[in-house]
This record gives sequence, structure tokens and C-alpha cells, in this order.
Amino acid sequence: MNRLFVIGGGITGLAAAHRLVELSTSSAVPTNLTLLESSPRVGGIIATARHEGFLIEAGPDSFITHKPAGIELCR
Repeated sequence: MNRLFVIGGGITGLAAAHRLVELSTSSAVPTNLTLLESSPRVGGIIATARHEGFLIEAGPDSFITHKPAGIELCR
């Protein structure tokens, strides 16, 4: 049996854990996978919220501030 740990439940940690589960399933090698996350929820800075009837998606850079066209659009 493989014993694996993924440190961090952000998008990268979740993707790594998902891939490890896929590999374990396809290889038929039993795997004990533990995901360690310090915050009360997984997902890192990616989040979805509802506010006054609107659905708001937050992410690593939901508004791409390093692209001048995005800033110009707001102006």
C-alpha cells in the first residue's frame, strides 16, 4: 500500500490529489491519501459567493490587473 500526503488544498493540491487517486485506481495499488490544509476549507483563494442576488467568482486574479485592456475597460 502506498501512503501519500498532499500538502495544501488549493487548486494545485486538489489537482495533485485527484491525479493520485486516478493513478491509484488505474494501477490497482491500494493508496492511503491524506490531504493537509491549514484553513477551514479547501480551494485556496478560489471561491464562489452570492451577494444581493449576484454570483461572484473569486480567484487568483479574477480581474486581470496586469493587462492594460482590462483596466482601460473599467475607465
